[in-house]
Amino acid sequence: MHAAPTTVAMPAVTHDDLSLRKAQERRAARSSGQVAVSLVALSVICGLVAFILCLAAEGSRSEARRR
Repeated sequence: MHAAPTTVAMPAVTHDDLSLRKAQERRAARSSGQVAVSLVALSVICGLVAFILCLAAEGSRSEARRR
């Protein structure tokens, strides 16, 4: 009636996992991911600044018409 305990097989650690080349590749992949996130954040900030500047320009244009 009891379920048999299930075991999850962990993959064996190979020499390739321990090599410096693989570590450098993983580090490069991690840093390229950080660069991508930084570029996305920078583009979002630039978009917000452009939007705010457009709002300010539209506001000043509307004020000039009222006078």
